[in-house]
Amino acid sequence: MIKSIVKTQFKHFSTLQQKQPKKLRILSLHGYNNTKEIAEYQSKQFRKVFENVADFSFIDAPYFITNDSPHKALLSLGFQPPFRSWFQLRKVEAELQQNMINNKYNEVFGVEKSINLIVEEINQKGPFDGFMTFSQGSLMFRYFYRVAMDIAIHEQLVKIEEMPKFLISIGGVFFSDKKVNYKDQKFKQDDYIFPIDSIHINGIKDEFMDILNESGQFQNPIVINHQGGHSFPKKMVDKDFQQMLQFMKKQYERKFQSLNNFNIDYDSLDFVVKE
Repeated sequence: MIKSIVKTQFKHFSTLQQKQPKKLRILSLHGYNNTKEIAEYQSKQFRKVFENVADFSFIDAPYFITNDSPHKALLSLGFQPPFRSWFQLRKVEAELQQNMINNKYNEVFGVEKSINLIVEEINQKGPFDGFMTFSQGSLMFRYFYRVAMDIAIHEQLVKIEEMPKFLISIGGVFFSDKKVNYKDQKFKQDDYIFPIDSIHINGIKDEFMDILNESGQFQNPIVINHQGGHSFPKKMVDKDFQQMLQFMKKQYERKFQSLNNFNIDYDSLDFVVKE
């Protein structure tokens, strides 16, 4: 009798597992002067396109911003400060003099807290197949990955097999002139190639276009555009959308060894309200 009950329960559990949708798991890092709630709001159209094949999780950066005004557009939407940042910047005078650079922040510090937060999220709720990052969040992803896989690989922050396999970077900026300080060990930002699949989505009206060149630090980057500014995409031309779609299919097939359950309800990305 007991064997029969156990067998029935196991069969029921197996059936439930089979019915659960197969999805990629993606961890998202918000931008500077934002929060995870803001990132959820900003990315809702983009995520809606891929909601059948990917689940997105969001976390907050550890530092509250006290020296920068919040964006008025965010306040008008009901979001209230304090907003957040993934790291801080400072001037190291000796290096400023050595490099003949004046009045310029030249060191990123405070990344330890953020890396610990990301590691904790992976260890408690992961593993995650990939990351989706916006603006400063893209910088933070690179610092986390570099520290975990290179600078502090001896610390074994994350198991190698649980490290993210891909990156979706939106408005990902690149500061080649600033060193990163991790536990008093400094490293440059332009001397490492990230060995993962990446797609970099930039707005054709982005005010930071001159520094949206992080793709050069990745092994096999795909660079596409959306029709907006420094924001999550709401509209793409068909060519760019198809590249995004193929990128997601590749990640999905790598995880599940099949595209049988890869189904999305959209054949384009266009959520711009017509006037």
